[in-house]
Amino acid sequence: MDSRPSGIEGGTSAPPRSFRKPQMRRRIGPPWESFFEPFLLRYDRHDEHVIVFLADHPEYEAIEAMVTRRPGLPPFIRSILSRRGGFQVDHVSEPSSAHIMSALLTDRRTVHRPCAYSASTVNGVPEVRLCFASYRGEDIVLTFKGLGAPDAKLGGLIDPGAHAGNSSLPLMWAGESTHAAPESSVVIGATSYMLGNPALPHPIRGAYTRDFRIGVVRAGHLELRQTRAPRRLEVDESWVYQDHLGNKHRYEILAVGEVLTLRRRSSSSTFPDEILEATLVDDRLALRSIRVTGRRAGEEVVPSAPAGLTLDLSQPGRFSISLDHHPSIVSGSVFMKETDTAEVWTLDPTDPRWATSRTVRSVLARAGDSATLDSEVGAR
Repeated sequence: MDSRPSGIEGGTSAPPRSFRKPQMRRRIGPPWESFFEPFLLRYDRHDEHVIVFLADHPEYEAIEAMVTRRPGLPPFIRSILSRRGGFQVDHVSEPSSAHIMSALLTDRRTVHRPCAYSASTVNGVPEVRLCFASYRGEDIVLTFKGLGAPDAKLGGLIDPGAHAGNSSLPLMWAGESTHAAPESSVVIGATSYMLGNPALPHPIRGAYTRDFRIGVVRAGHLELRQTRAPRRLEVDESWVYQDHLGNKHRYEILAVGEVLTLRRRSSSSTFPDEILEATLVDDRLALRSIRVTGRRAGEEVVPSAPAGLTLDLSQPGRFSISLDHHPSIVSGSVFMKETDTAEVWTLDPTDPRWATSRTVRSVLARAGDSATLDSEVGAR
């Protein structure tokens, strides 16, 4: 069954030959004729998550895997090697997703790697085995055994520490978790490494979670060419873009009133479904909120609010980011400077403390029917 939304075509192979670099050309028509969001957002509901910390490896600080089970398909697995200093390398089990992530995301590396993953439960206690080859060709075998059954008391909001400090502003919520037992182990190449994280207040070797939610504002680069614009601001009218990777993005008007409601659908699941709200100010669309819905490929029903990741820009000079039913996990100041050719957005977190070093700066530059989106994290 084709899981792509109806009305959206295209794939994830080589960039289309017809894609044109931005050329300075005067926009014809009202300012709202061109509309594209200025942030790269992502939200995922993973069935399982496992992470272990390496106490004595000279370069790697942690190994983790996010697992999404899919009916009739192998699980989607994203294994991450976190290097000391915060840089991360994604090892993705699906080639098309790895291709897009590698081209889209900056300040991190993405490779395609088959991953062998098995999980079982013995007397309520999870046991996990993960095997994959690292980006450097090292054979990695992670064996995890829980201290007990996963418990919601060990879940909740996760502090990312310094991981991916220059590539993302992440919000992570663990449903039910358990810590790693002493029998857990990691072998890289032919060497077994000690587990533990001396930076944490308690000696934790690792953790396993069921129902792992993660929402992210990401650093990245995207090139766009507009192929359709609304004739008027009415229901069912839409903006359509094609990016430099061959994916199509459609912003469809769902409701019109004091607030316009839009839905973004893309031809690749790497770009999630979104519900956006905007108001018309001086003949321009002013963005009020973006909600990444969490609709998985193949699901027909869009999860209703507040499910997903919500970036709220409705309060002048302020922003907040919520995750599902957990409001305003991250909040701070927002600044937007607009010129004839670009929008420059800055999200400057002030709470919680770990987020204050992850300022987001995003530039959406327009030239005729083309645009580029460049987003950075961590730069003030």
